[in-house]
Amino acid sequence: MAAEPIKFMDDLDRIWIARQAMVNRERAIVAYALQNRSHGPGDASVANDMQMLLQGVISSGAPFATSSRALFLNAEHQTLLHTHWGFLRADKTVISVAPVPGHEATAIAASARVLERLRTEGFGICFSHHVVAPAYRSWQRLGQYVKCDPAQFDTRALPSLFAAVRARTPAQLIAENVQSAAQYERLANLGVERFLGDWFATPEVVKLRLLSPGEISAKLLIGVLQRNAPLDEVVQVLEKDTALAIGLLRVLNATSMTVGARISTLRQAALLLGYERLKRWAHMLRFLAAPERISPLAVTSLARARMMHLLALRTPGALDSGTAFLIGLLSQIDHILGMPMLQSLSQLYLDPAISNTLLENTGPYANILQLTLACESRDAAAFDRAYQRLDISLRQVSQAHRDALAWADAMG
Repeated sequence: MAAEPIKFMDDLDRIWIARQAMVNRERAIVAYALQNRSHGPGDASVANDMQMLLQGVISSGAPFATSSRALFLNAEHQTLLHTHWGFLRADKTVISVAPVPGHEATAIAASARVLERLRTEGFGICFSHHVVAPAYRSWQRLGQYVKCDPAQFDTRALPSLFAAVRARTPAQLIAENVQSAAQYERLANLGVERFLGDWFATPEVVKLRLLSPGEISAKLLIGVLQRNAPLDEVVQVLEKDTALAIGLLRVLNATSMTVGARISTLRQAALLLGYERLKRWAHMLRFLAAPERISPLAVTSLARARMMHLLALRTPGALDSGTAFLIGLLSQIDHILGMPMLQSLSQLYLDPAISNTLLENTGPYANILQLTLACESRDAAAFDRAYQRLDISLRQVSQAHRDALAWADAMG
């Protein structure tokens, strides 16, 4: 029984999302349409497929998570109530809503109420051509966009369909699956404003790397949040799992909340996200949580973080122990994510003091980072160079190193 979630998590670590450019009549890119490409046909339910796509955009730090252009994400009506939507920028997200199975009146009415709320929150709404049917009258005024695949219609039927869209909705028309210049010209002349298709751009497939927090850590986080524990307790849980800590920073980067607020500590990150969003995020982690199998990289990152925290406390000056901890925790993020350090850090909205330390080895925290790395590598020359720059005793360094190793081993 234990093998199944491990395989599932290995699959999650390799989520693939296709991003296809959407263009206007001038063929300028105005948005991107996203699709989950992690499974073959029939490998996953629609709900799981949607959940994986949302989780990927929110938690992966992928480039389109902070795109300056709108993102179109497909959704079935049963996923509209999903809490994942609250972690996306509403002004940059368009929810493409599929028709209700069987066009059932009660379900259409219920979805209309949810769609009304999402529009109030600032999300864009896109429908298929089915929205012009009388059964979807309650949806029609909510649509900003209506998609249509011309290949599904006789060419002679398109003018009347487009006229119905313009008459019954305030939406712009989007033509999908455009395959030629002649088709583009014909659709543009019929009033279509936006276009998708391989003739403009083939989908770019992006491989995402998600980090899997341990089951115990995820449950601990849910527990402290459910009882509204003090923020210090929440931070203590975050500090004990590298995936949790990096995941929180990535989630913040995917939202609009970090504008003007560079992160320098995990406490600040947790405070900025807020308890309600922290609770929703913690429950999302049940989708990612893996059996406890902490990697050597994670243990080393925890040891570095703890040692830098202790050295900051012992070093005279204005070093913040929380910032020092975060620098140590992120010191191997390039290896953890499998991408260059610059690209890894660009996914996080960090204070320049942290980025400068990790990228350029400059700033007030550079010396304690170099001392920490020297203790780890047993490089005597590097140790001497770093140690000479600090006003701290050898006994304090040795004690900090032993305590950090013991603390990280206990976490692992």
